Amino acid sequence: MAVVPAQAHGDFAAILTAAKHGDERAWHHLFRLVSGRVVAFLVTRGTPDPEDVAAEVFADVVRSIRRFEGDRHAFLSWTLTIAHRRRVDAVRASVRRLESVGMDEDLDRSGSADVEAEVMGLIEAEAARRLLQELTPDQADVLALRIYGDLSLPEVARSLDKPLTAVTSLQHRGLEALRRMLAAEGDVRRH
Repeated sequence: MAVVPAQAHGDFAAILTAAKHGDERAWHHLFRLVSGRVVAFLVTRGTPDPEDVAAEVFADVVRSIRRFEGDRHAFLSWTLTIAHRRRVDAVRASVRRLESVGMDEDLDRSGSADVEAEVMGLIEAEAARRLLQELTPDQADVLALRIYGDLSLPEVARSLDKPLTAVTSLQHRGLEALRRMLAAEGDVRRH
């Protein structure tokens, strides 16, 4: 993930205000704050054309920034909520077009190798995507938002428009399923 200078963390309100007034440097700070997490979320969830969807997310952020109020963490949560919604739209569009685009093809076409390097190594991204694909879509969404967005359970519930009790249960069942999968992989490697 991109590292935002320490002064940017402490002065998020000033950066946000500057971005709302069109300051290019402030936009660069905001982009660096969320870009790695947005792309990681989209890639690990197997989003068709993750770079294109990320661009749509950032376009939505630019269009809506004047209405946003909150701190750095709330900005990340808000951005990942937009990413989740754009991912759902992309999956629906893909199903309608009967497309099946692989993650490796998308990453190979990507011109922003720096973003992928900041997010995680390709091997880690593929392993995470593979594990999350073994879960139910709801479990995978909850865990991806918790891991890549560092969102709290209430924030995930709001992002997914689900009751907190359902999100808590989805997280628990998803983690249990991951533990079983990792244990099974460990058993296979030992033999």
